[in-house]
Order: sequence, then C-alpha cells, then structure tokens
Amino acid sequence: MRILISGLPLFARRLANDLKQAEPGSDFTAYDTYYSKTDQLRFMAALPFADAVISMNGVTDSSGSLDAVLLFKKKLIMQWQGTDVMLAVSRFKDGNIDLKYCNYATHWVDAPWLYEEVKSIGLEPETVHFKYATADSPIKNYSSISVISYVPQSRQGFYGINRILNLAKNNPDVQFNLYGCTSAEVDLPSNVNLHGWVSEDVFKTAMKNSAIFLRLTEHDGFSVSVIEAMSVGCEVIVTMPFDHAFVARSGEETLNAFTRAKEKIIGRGLTPNQEVIAYVQNNFKKQEVIANYLKKLHQFIGK
Repeated sequence: MRILISGLPLFARRLANDLKQAEPGSDFTAYDTYYSKTDQLRFMAALPFADAVISMNGVTDSSGSLDAVLLFKKKLIMQWQGTDVMLAVSRFKDGNIDLKYCNYATHWVDAPWLYEEVKSIGLEPETVHFKYATADSPIKNYSSISVISYVPQSRQGFYGINRILNLAKNNPDVQFNLYGCTSAEVDLPSNVNLHGWVSEDVFKTAMKNSAIFLRLTEHDGFSVSVIEAMSVGCEVIVTMPFDHAFVARSGEETLNAFTRAKEKIIGRGLTPNQEVIAYVQNNFKKQEVIANYLKKLHQFIGK
C-alpha cells in the first residue's frame, strides 16, 4: 500500500510516521504541499504510483495538488481538522464554496461537532480517529491548584485570552501559566505567567503539574492537548463539547465551570482525576487508534 499524505504539515508528518511504525511493509509519505516547492514536485512525481492520497484538511478552494489527484483519478480522503470546517461552513453560507474536490473525496472527521458541520455542507463524513494520548503517568498530588493553557502569539483572541484573563482576575489565588505567547494584547493580572514557545516535553511536564487545563478556542477540532491533559488527570474546560470535560462557551459559563472544577479537585484532596485518566486509557491508546486507522485505510483502498 502506497499512501501520499498532504495538507497541514505537522499532522501529515505525524500520521505518516505513526502508520510507518505500525505497518513497515507499506509506504506512507508526508508532503508539505503548502509551503515547499520541492515537496510539491516530489508529490507530483509520486502521485501516479500511489494507491490513495490523504489530505490532512478539507479543501474548498483551489489546489494544484488536488487537481492532479483528480487528473490521475486517485482515491482521496479528506481528514477534516477544525479551522478548515469553519471556513467551509462560512463559504457554504456565503454561496462561494468550491466543492469540486469534496464531491470526489471520502470524508473523515474525528469529533462529533465536526461530523455535524461537515454534514451541513452536503457531505457524508465518517468518524475515524487518528489522535491519541502520549503523556506520562500522572503525579500523586498537586501542591496547589494551578492552570495551564496554550495561547499562540498571533491568535490570542481566537484562543480565548479574554476569558482566561477574566478567570485569573476572579481567582487571584490561582496561578495561570500560558504557553505559546511572550506578550499579551491586554494587561495581565499578577497571577498570569507567559512562557512563550517551549518543547513538547516541557509542555507535557507542566501539564502533569497543573490541576486544570483550559482550551477556550472559538472553534476546535479534536484536540490532542485535551486528551493528553485528561491522560494525566487534569480537569479540562473546553468550548466544544467533549466527554468528561466542562463545556463553557460564554464568560459566565467559564466562571461557573472553573468553580466546579476547583470544587472537584479540592474534594478529592488535590489529586488527579482518575476517571478521566481511565477514559483516555480505554479509548485513545496509540496502538489501538492507529491499528483502526490502518484497518479503515485498507477497507477504503480495497487491499
């Protein structure tokens, strides 16, 4: 089996590596067809010999690489992520969506809200997971209640900076640690620390020592950071509906969810949440997630 994986480079490379490890006899190669001219040429050279292409996002405008997929009549999977769904729904409502590739492709999603949104533009998606938790074992006890969140420098509003800072102002006894940004667009309370961009290992270690994880984005796909936070027992507060997490869309809902999360942590003596740890262990083990993805790929290709 020879699969070409294009689209979002981070997810494409990660999926290709995971599939290679699970099935070394097949060929899974990621191509950065967005930003690399070299990879665009390599993709075109490999395409005639491929069994299928996975696009690590849904495409509703023009794409040279997907034009070639259609030209060579190669099987195509669109693995929808989140922002691409927002864009597709917006274009669909405005009447300027290009469904040329979508009408040709098979569509996979990994979150229930993405399923409904992709379906709303007239497509028939299927839920197929490819993300899993890799965080370390949880600690025994927290020294205090602290909060961790990821807020990139360039998209602070989208990642809920205002709701996070409102929580910090209303909980001055709690330390808030934000990763991804080195400065904020608004004034920071004294209990908020900015750590900038750090390695994945550093972030995971900080996550283990944090009782609460915030994912307060305006929209989201199936977030790896959410299941990794759960895997070490964090109480998680999210915008999008997620099993075993507090869901909060407004500022008031966020404050209420935060209060309930603190009460749960205090009630069990500042220990991690064993229920969410078990949930992740039972549903998002790497070996099982990737094995099922491979099974679905073989069914799709017919090999």
